[in-house]
This record gives sequence, C-alpha cells and structure tokens, in this order.
Amino acid sequence: MVIDAEATIQVSIEVLLTEELNQLSFKDRNDYQDEIHSVKCLAIDETTALIDRSLLELQIEIDNNIPDNNKMKTAYLLSQCTVEGRSFVNSRQFRLRFLRYELFHIQKSAIRMLRWLEFSYSLFGAVALVRPICLSTDFTLHEQKVFRKGYVQLLPFRASGTGRQIICVIPYDEKAILKILAYTFWVVGNDIDTQRKGVVIIVMFDSSFHQVHQGAGMVRRHSNDCTMSVRPSAIHICTPDTPFFRLRRHFLTMAIGSHNRSRLKLHVGTTVELRYILQVYGIPIESIPITYTGKIKLAYVRQWLRIRNMIEDQEKLIATNYNTNNTIVEAPYLHDVLFKPGTSFTNHPGNITLRNIIQSKVKQLYEDHNDNNKPQLKVVTKDLKKALVLEIIDEIEHIHRGRFVYWHKSNNMSDCWWVLLHTKDNIRDEKLIFDKIGFLFRKSYTKKQQQHQKLVKLKHKVVSQEDLIQVKTTAAIDQNKISNNKKKMKITGSLIMIDSDITAITRKTTSSASTSSSASTSTTIKQNGGTYLFHSLDGSKHNNNNKNTRGLLSLPHHHHDYPSSSDTASPPSSSLLSSRIPSSECFGMKFVPTCYD
Repeated sequence: MVIDAEATIQVSIEVLLTEELNQLSFKDRNDYQDEIHSVKCLAIDETTALIDRSLLELQIEIDNNIPDNNKMKTAYLLSQCTVEGRSFVNSRQFRLRFLRYELFHIQKSAIRMLRWLEFSYSLFGAVALVRPICLSTDFTLHEQKVFRKGYVQLLPFRASGTGRQIICVIPYDEKAILKILAYTFWVVGNDIDTQRKGVVIIVMFDSSFHQVHQGAGMVRRHSNDCTMSVRPSAIHICTPDTPFFRLRRHFLTMAIGSHNRSRLKLHVGTTVELRYILQVYGIPIESIPITYTGKIKLAYVRQWLRIRNMIEDQEKLIATNYNTNNTIVEAPYLHDVLFKPGTSFTNHPGNITLRNIIQSKVKQLYEDHNDNNKPQLKVVTKDLKKALVLEIIDEIEHIHRGRFVYWHKSNNMSDCWWVLLHTKDNIRDEKLIFDKIGFLFRKSYTKKQQQHQKLVKLKHKVVSQEDLIQVKTTAAIDQNKISNNKKKMKITGSLIMIDSDITAITRKTTSSASTSSSASTSTTIKQNGGTYLFHSLDGSKHNNNNKNTRGLLSLPHHHHDYPSSSDTASPPSSSLLSSRIPSSECFGMKFVPTCYD
C-alpha cells in the first residue's frame, strides 16, 4: 500500500510539473533553464527613470489597490504609525528589494512586500517593522545555538558564471529555522548585485540526519516562501534514492509554490553523485557544508556569525583597531582581485584577469623594445613602473568592473575576513595595492627575461647545429665522390667493359693459330683477391700460369712479339691488334684486355 501511495504521489508531481511548464512560453522556459545553469540573468536594465517611476507606482498600488482591511496589510499599517517605521519601510533601499525580486512587476512587488512584513512581524515582533533584523538582539541563546549547528549556511564563494551567492539548507524541525532563513535572506539581500541576480538555494537531504522526517513536516506547515526577500534563481533539491526520501522530496516540491517550481531541479543519487551533478550548474562543490560521511561542516558558519556580530556592533571593530572606513566583504565577486598569502586563490577569475593584464604589459614592453633591434627587455624605471601599475588598476576597475580585496587578520582575534581596499583617498590601501601588483609585475618581468635568454641560447644552438650539419653533409658528399672514383678505378683491373649488344668480334688469326672448337671453354682467374668465372669468346682456354701471359691476359709490348706476315718490324695496326686480342665473358658482360704502348 505504501508503494502504491508513493507511486501515485510521484505521478501526480510529475503531471503537475509538466502542466506548469507547458503553461510557460518557449522563451520563458529557455530563460529559466539558462538562469538555472548560471548562463543568463533575467534582471532588467535599471535606469534612474525606471526606478523613480516604479517606486511611485508601488506606493500607488499599496495605497489605492490594496484595501486597508486586508490581513496582509496589517503590519504595513503598523509600520506607518512611527517615524522609525516610516523611515525604514518607505525607504528606497527597502522597496527596491521587492521590486527587483519581481523584476519590477508592480502588483507582485506590492504583494511580496506586504506579505514579508506580515511574516517578519509574526516571527520577530514590532522590531522587524522599524529596523533590520540583528543577530545579537533578535535571536535568543537557544536560537543562536541552533544557528551555529549549520543547518542554514551561506557559502563563502559564489557560483561560477553569473556569480550568484549560494545558500545551503538542511531540513530541521525547529521554529528557529524560519527565523534563521529570514535573517540569512535579508543579509544576503544587502548586496545590490544579489538583489538583481538572485540566489541559488540547495536543499540537502542525507540519510544520516535523524530530524529529516520532522523537517518535511515543518515544510508542509509553512508552505509559503515569505521568508525570502531575495529572488531564488535556482532551487536544487538533493536526496538519496530511497522511497522515504522520494516522499520527502515530493512534499517539498508541493510546498515551494508554483512560481518557484519553474526554477526547480530534483537530483537523486549518492553523496558523490550529487556533488558531481551540482558541479555542472557552476556550484563550488568543495564549499558544500556536508562531508561525504554526512557530517556538517561548521567552520564557515561560525566564522560568518562572528563577522556578522562585528559588523552589527561597530564598537567591537573599533576595539580591534580596525579601520571602520573599510568594508567587510562576506563573499567576493568573481571579478574581484583577492590578495591573500599563499596560492589558494590563484585560480580565482579576478586573479587570472590581473595576471593576464600584467603579462600583456610586459609583452608590450618587450615588443616595443625589439622594434629598435635591441636584444634585451627594456629597463623598467621607478616612474615607468608606477605608470604601469596605475594603468593596471584603472583597467581592473573600469573595464573589468573589479575590486581589490585583502585577507585581513586582526592581532587581537583568530578570525580572518575579506576587506575592501580603496584605491583613492586612502594612502595605506594604495600602498598595499601597489606592493602586491608590483611584486606580480616583477615576477612576470623576470620570467619574461628568462624566457628571452633561453630563446637566444636556443637560436645560437640551432644555428651552430645547422652549420655542423651542413659541414658534415658536405664532407659526406665529398667522401662519396672519392669513393665512387676509387670504385671506378678498381673495376676489373686492366679490363675494359664492352656493351653486351656486341654479338661477335671478328678475329684474323695467323697460320700458327689452330682452329678452335665450336664449343666455348671456361676458366677462372683471380682478381683483387677473388675468383671469377670467365668464358672465352673465341673458344680458347687461357691460364693465368701460362708463361706467354702477364697479369690477367698479357699482351706483347714489343713489336717482335707480334707475328707478322711481312718482314717489316713495324707494330701491327689497330684492326689487326683488335682482331688478335682474346676477349672473355663474365656473368653476361664482355671484357677485352687493355693494351699499353
């Protein structure tokens, strides 16, 4: 029966979500999805004329269109009875919160403001109508103790993309949770950027929490979102994949209201899987205040509470010798430059932007100096360095809209916090910024010098290697030529190779030469230490050991050695000589011995 009831509820929830999404236009659905993924911000461009007109229309809507007998207008009427209440509720900053919440929709903004006043009045009493809620005076000791347990935490880092602040909520059945939520949303809303962009809400369910079943009942009893004074841009509900937690997830989906369900994302899985899913939406998972074993991290929330007490009590700041003119930054923007000892924030987007600007300045110095054909970087004087640092500061503030934030540590306290540094009318802050940027500039300049020196050495090394390769190549070519000439000179000793297309050589033999047989005979001769097979073309057999031969095939060098048909002593003619030279054949090549005069 329980499984059937759960399946029925799940189907009804899915049908409800589908119907509500289908009622939206195609553009609205895309805009909501882009905002959930931190790709787009739905805040409209604000102008002075728009703000003045909206404030006037809001007052007209409250006075004329909402009757005084309406229950949600009771707290508003009480606030108008005192001077403090009128100065607080009718202030420009107070009303712009709710105008930005509803994207300057006048009627919705009026209803939102009146409902929040009524809800705050029921939680904190009349003090919520005359001044902002304070941690030290508006919370009891028990409620402060629950606050320090970390069931509601503001993460110290913003989400990537649009840079929204993140609130993590762990369901807990205590009335104090509602007051803690109201206070947290109010404090987050002090930032104008957060009022426009909204906040990211993460609701974490874990199987190790024993109060989770009671927390779901608390959500059902308070099924309105009056605690929120800042627009939620995305709501992530993360639960384990069990029937019990699926049922809790369905109840919470029904409780958040139809106008918030379009920004809802339901995630199911183990602790590790849920963190990887949240990382896709630009949420820094290392800051989530729950360990993998289900233990709540308390370092961030306790430090944040101490900072809030210091901000609300200026006398404590003065006691710590802290300059009250500086502003404590609870969560730096993504484009802020963070100055903190160590390397923990080197990957912060603002710090990356600063390093890129410094590197571009150093590169510009290098290129301008090389235009004069000088091999080294330009020497940076004190005046040039000061001018470059001022250019970097101006580019960070006016082009990238960034600020300089310093990690401040008090000598009298163990806590640390971010402090906004002023670049004008504050000599101490200016000196600190100059020292930090100057150090980074020298570091980048030295690195560029080292790279330049390595490049010069590499060029010299490459040139010397190219010369060496060219010398070796020339020597190898010369050696090949010499070797080829030697090989040509060694070819078969005193033999001359004759083209193989010569088919026959006619010989005129003397009467003393006997008629050779038709079959050719073969013999072997030794040449250069090897034995080669030769075939006589005239059919005769030649022997190296023959006394009538010298070398390979010796020829007579004197005219009396040549037989002649006449009595003259003249040497034989070339035709007769060629006819008397015995030729040989080796592997299809025909050779004849050379003759020397």
